[in-house]
Amino acid sequence: MTDEISDHVKFNLNSLVNDGYHFNDVRFKYVNQWTYLLMQLTEAKKSLELLKNNENEDLDSVYLNQALFRSYVISYAKSFSSSGKGRITLNKKEIFKEQKEKLATHEEVMDIRNKFAAQSL
Repeated sequence: MTDEISDHVKFNLNSLVNDGYHFNDVRFKYVNQWTYLLMQLTEAKKSLELLKNNENEDLDSVYLNQALFRSYVISYAKSFSSSGKGRITLNKKEIFKEQKEKLATHEEVMDIRNKFAAQSL
């Protein structure tokens, strides 16, 4: 995390704490569910960006690329998979309602998760 982002997070967290909020506050229950989902999608996006930018072909890079790809697939899939009480998941029928051509890509990623990434855990 960059210092700028870290400072921004600290500033916002401090203002919440000063106003009497805490992270397990029942008033945040619904927001926390969406925050978890956003974290999964952000992690998936960042893993894909790092993978795209890593053009090295040495053995260490091959391992790194495999780990980044697995991270992308698992984080993306978690956003669409029920994973416990109180977790919000995305509904592929709603998400891809207007983008049918992207549904095939989604299904391919989910298939990779089921066949490749989940088996290696």
